[in-house]
Amino acid sequence: MKNKLIRTFLLPLMVLLGLGALMFLPELEVCGFKLKPVNLLSDVGVDFYDLEEEEAPILDTIPVVKPPFQLECPEGVTLIDDYSEQPSDSACFIGRGMNRFYELLGKIGRLGRPVRIAYFGDSFIEGDILTDELRGELQSEYGGSGVGFVDIASATAGFRQSVRATSKGWSSHCITDSVWFDRSRQGIAERYYLAKRAAWVTLNGIPAHQRLHQDTCAVSQILFRSPEGVTVTARINGGETQTFDALPSDEIQALGVRGKIGKVTWSVADSTSTTFYGVTMDGEEGIILDNYSLRGSSGLTIRTIPDSTLVEFNKVRPYDLVVLQFGLNVAKSNKIHYGDYENRMQRIMKKLAAAFPEAGFLIVSVSDRGENRNGEVVTMRGIEQLVSYQQQLAFHTGTAFWNMFQAMGGKGSMAQFADTIPALANKDYTHLNFRGGRHLGNLLFKAIKAGKKNYEKRREYEAR
Repeated sequence: MKNKLIRTFLLPLMVLLGLGALMFLPELEVCGFKLKPVNLLSDVGVDFYDLEEEEAPILDTIPVVKPPFQLECPEGVTLIDDYSEQPSDSACFIGRGMNRFYELLGKIGRLGRPVRIAYFGDSFIEGDILTDELRGELQSEYGGSGVGFVDIASATAGFRQSVRATSKGWSSHCITDSVWFDRSRQGIAERYYLAKRAAWVTLNGIPAHQRLHQDTCAVSQILFRSPEGVTVTARINGGETQTFDALPSDEIQALGVRGKIGKVTWSVADSTSTTFYGVTMDGEEGIILDNYSLRGSSGLTIRTIPDSTLVEFNKVRPYDLVVLQFGLNVAKSNKIHYGDYENRMQRIMKKLAAAFPEAGFLIVSVSDRGENRNGEVVTMRGIEQLVSYQQQLAFHTGTAFWNMFQAMGGKGSMAQFADTIPALANKDYTHLNFRGGRHLGNLLFKAIKAGKKNYEKRREYEAR
């Protein structure tokens, strides 16, 4: 009998070889049907069709996502909020906050000129309250001297402690006058002065203000408009008289003297056609801060200053920062909506931005203000709402904002200022005294200093 056992092994072997050969066939399609490839070893995880894997792409660099820059806030400081870099399609958008001012402070010794600040406000800064300390701290930090612009015949000259100003022979005119005010002649401070016969004004630096660099200055100017020409004289420290013959001009002029000036007297003969605005005590570098306060102002009367006048002031006294601090004469106990005021202030800011094209803008909020309610002095209703609208004003115009209400302590802080010993505010629970002005002026200075530091660190961070 023949042994056929070998055929039993040959048949499975042939089947196995045939199936193995199918593994190497390309993918086939028969009558529209795609045949699956045969893989006898699929259960053990070997895929012969994927033996040549595609190489993974090699990245030249690994992208790094920076965390957002974190502002540093020193203890006890309320930072300035800057909205100048936000995108906006608003018609009132200015887009100029504190950045350029911070940049100028960083290179102030190399500018070859002073950095000027125009500080507009109401009776809260009258008599150089608050601005005196702010100016002095800035000049201590960044250089400069003098008290800046001084009205020729200010009604508060005897109240102001940063400079001793005396004058005689002038007729004074202010936007708040009920009669005989010619709006076309007003200057940047919303006032103007006419000489009656012989008129003079003397500024004396205060020796006690040596700490604040305001006992002397390097430059003094007199600002005026004289269509027919005028002769003015100046005496420095009681010395020889210097005479200046100003040519006729329809534009604002500035005549100046230089030296180490502790006292300066400007004089003029009768010249009713000449409109005078003020005199100055400035440094030739460092910081100049001009106080333009107006009692009872809401800021809205700035609209009455001729645009051409503001432009001419910018020629003789260009500003790098414009500060607007109003609100005491706007807030009302029975009012919580200030949208109309915000809209009108937007137009004021556009007007100033056009006149001072290089200036940044800082809005300082209204302070706390107290009112008697049920025998207790509390924050006036409407104050907090007005602060919010002022911050919204800065946001919509793309400018900067400092919350003075928050910086001084928020609700009830004015009562605390007035009742503390020694007092920081008057018993009207509305106005600061000089001690309180020094306190808030110092807080604003610290906010500016912290803002400059954050600006410089952010620039370094973004350059990495």
